[in-house]
Amino acid sequence: MVNMSSGGVLVASQDDVSLGSRVEMKIDWPVLLDGRVPLQLIAAGRVVRCDTSSFATVLAGHQFRQVNDSDLGERDAFDILRLHIDSFT
Repeated sequence: MVNMSSGGVLVASQDDVSLGSRVEMKIDWPVLLDGRVPLQLIAAGRVVRCDTSSFATVLAGHQFRQVNDSDLGERDAFDILRLHIDSFT
């Protein structure tokens, strides 16, 4: 992920993503709720710009979800925000 705002997300990606594709992004949030509960931001949107190294989405909706530590996998100091994308045509 390059940057994120309340209206969209710019993602660095070598994957072929089509303009107009609907995407769902699952972003592991770097801050724990109440200092102990892991969160994941679930965001849905549409690809509005893409090139060979990135694509931009406009968000249609989002929500935070609590997740188990086991669902997040192993984190390290350089893995602040992980992004998982499911693309829908």
